Amino acid sequence: MKTVFLFIYHRGCISDLLRGDYLKYLSSKYRVIVFLTDAGNTYPVLVNVTYIQFPLQLGKFWYIFDSYLRPYLIRRFDYLPGVQFRYAIYQGTDRLKNFLRRIALMLPRNFFAPRFFLALERIFVPDFKLFKFFFKNYRPSLVVTATPGLSFMEAWAILGAKKTGLPSVAINFSWDNLITYPRSVRPPDYLICWNEIIKKEALDLHGYRPENVFVSGILRYDHFFKEGDLGTREEFLISKNLDPGQKTILVATSTDPDPDLYKRIIRLLQKLKVNILVRIHPLERLTDYQEFESNKNVRVELAGTVRQDDSKKGWQVEMGEEDRVNVKKIFKFCDLNINRSSTISLDSLIFDMPVINLDFGTSQVPIVTFPHYWPLIEAGAVRLAHNEEELIKFAMMYLDDSSVDSRERQKIVAKLVPFRDGLAYKRNVDFLAEIIKK
Repeated sequence: MKTVFLFIYHRGCISDLLRGDYLKYLSSKYRVIVFLTDAGNTYPVLVNVTYIQFPLQLGKFWYIFDSYLRPYLIRRFDYLPGVQFRYAIYQGTDRLKNFLRRIALMLPRNFFAPRFFLALERIFVPDFKLFKFFFKNYRPSLVVTATPGLSFMEAWAILGAKKTGLPSVAINFSWDNLITYPRSVRPPDYLICWNEIIKKEALDLHGYRPENVFVSGILRYDHFFKEGDLGTREEFLISKNLDPGQKTILVATSTDPDPDLYKRIIRLLQKLKVNILVRIHPLERLTDYQEFESNKNVRVELAGTVRQDDSKKGWQVEMGEEDRVNVKKIFKFCDLNINRSSTISLDSLIFDMPVINLDFGTSQVPIVTFPHYWPLIEAGAVRLAHNEEELIKFAMMYLDDSSVDSRERQKIVAKLVPFRDGLAYKRNVDFLAEIIKK
């Protein structure tokens, strides 16, 4: 049985890869060595799976490349809205960053190409002896990472693979990674992506050959398409201490620069005769919304099961099977989703739930204009509220008739979610065999 190394840094990717069908299917075909920042005892115990706590910490090497060199010297992607936005919000008093940026602007746009920094990182990657140690002990045939090197741990794995001649593949990166964080991408040999749109980004922006990019569908949506008895809407709302006789609005928060935006939205919606289900972003804490704990017809909950001490910063939760069933019920039984502009919009559209995005607040975040998200706005699949008055107007419209914009929602889902059979995990794993054969 061949061996694969699987490196996962982000808890969201852990939810997708370890707590669903992916790891079960992968370990039925390969011996799997899983590297995690925290290899605790809560992960599935499977015959061919070994967990290793990743021993390295984020150090100066990665800080220099990810905070200074790549962001301020790479100009190839300057035309992308996400890159422009980050230049704007991080522009400050750091003299070295300002100096690097001035140097870059004096040179041709493609002077500092991403492959130049990839070559430097490959030469000087720290602790390569450790990678060789793991290689010698386990003899892997393939290095698998969740993202294309967006975390230092996954970048280290990709660089180690390149130095040892091992093929590498990123299997679970998100909707906007290739266009919002292009300067941080360390291209593995292969990519497995959600849809043809992201595949085109890989070809056009990052120079991949078509045969090295595979479309599998969306792993994290597999559970949406599985058959199962979810019970009734009444049972669901009663379980949340909400009123089955009222419509229910899902408010999905984000780590917004305007810290009071969602609290103001919740207070505003309380004036309507509705239930409000508040789903807290994994980087936020329940204590941030403590004022709503005892409010009638308001339910505040986390986006999964807590796996990290509340006092620590970072992604707090992971999703297990119970959490997946819960979120599927939320999208099936809620009547409207209000959020800034996140992936949860697409989650809702799969269930034909109307969505209102927020484009106001003391600190506006222009994600709605980013290339990955704008098609939802442009197609009329979601409504964009520019102030509180528009928010209430759109909310009343959708609560009165949820079929408004349904055709547009279905069209955008057909475009962005190419497979709706719950088997993205299987296609994803099966493609690994083709890589190993090569």
